[in-house]
Order: sequence, then structure tokens, then C-alpha cells
Amino acid sequence: MAIAEIRLKRAEQDIETLRSTQTALMDRIDSFAETLEETRDIARENRSRLDRIGARLDKVEARLDRLEELCLENRSRLDRLEELCLENRTILFAIADHLDLTYEKPPRDTQPD
Repeated sequence: MAIAEIRLKRAEQDIETLRSTQTALMDRIDSFAETLEETRDIARENRSRLDRIGARLDKVEARLDRLEELCLENRSRLDRLEELCLENRTILFAIADHLDLTYEKPPRDTQPD
């Protein structure tokens, strides 16, 4: 074999090695690109889910605010009812006093049947 043929054969082997390496690199780059696209799609889906969750949280917070308002209103009503009960008790005791009635508290130890 002549030196030129040996060099040619070696050059062809080097070219084939480079082609194989290039193909392997391109396959890896394609794989990375696919992975990046999948990751981007997953991130978009997650962003969409997070947006929906955020919207639900906003609705829940609005409901909680409304419930808090209702609780405050109910507390105010209960306070007013307590005042009315105390006023009615005072009036009833005044009537009982005027009619000369005696009032006995039931014993605390006994429970109704």
C-alpha cells in the first residue's frame, strides 16, 4: 500500500469518526431541545393551574371577608338581643314588684326531667 492510500484511508476514517461524533452530538442536541420544549409546555400548564388556583383563592378570600362581615353583624345583633333581654328582665321584675309577687330562683342542683 502506498503512503497516499494509507493517508487517504486514515483521512476517511477520521471523517467517518467526525460524522459519527457529529451525528451523536446532533442526537443529543435534539434530545435536549425536546426536553426543553416539554419543560416549557409543563411550565405553561403549571402557570395556567397556578392562575386558576389564584382565582379560586381570590374568591375564597372574598367569601371569607363576607363571612367576617356577617359574623360582626350577628355579634352586633346578639349584643342588642342581650340588651333587650336585660331590659325585659328589669321590666318583669318591676312588674312583679308592683304586683307584690315574689320570685324564687330554681335551685341550680336540680335538672329538669
